[in-house]
Amino acid sequence: MRNSLHKRLKKRLTADFKEDNSDPITILSTFYDIPESLQAADDTYNSFLLGEREAHGRRTKLRIDVSVYGRQRNGRMGFIRMRNQHVLVSCPTGRQANATIRMMQQILNQLEGKFLAEPTE
Repeated sequence: MRNSLHKRLKKRLTADFKEDNSDPITILSTFYDIPESLQAADDTYNSFLLGEREAHGRRTKLRIDVSVYGRQRNGRMGFIRMRNQHVLVSCPTGRQANATIRMMQQILNQLEGKFLAEPTE
């Protein structure tokens, strides 16, 4: 049941993007759309992942990738990871890694409805 719900949520989130280029930035966040009953299970799993390296006395490392929605090699539409556009974050603990993820989600959610200045060359 859990997997089927995640598949339905994933389909709904990827299909809601508007194609109008004159509209400002639109943010679709999975964090706020998942029911609370599943958020608890996901939070437990994520805490385990983030704390696993800390349990061995190592730093928690995050890799943040950028993916673009487009046509894949097989002809289907999907997210394609951009090359050399990732960021590596090394956090001292799993709690710091979780706080980093939440902060990035909040910053990106603040872009909703805004236009950003394009860089000049």
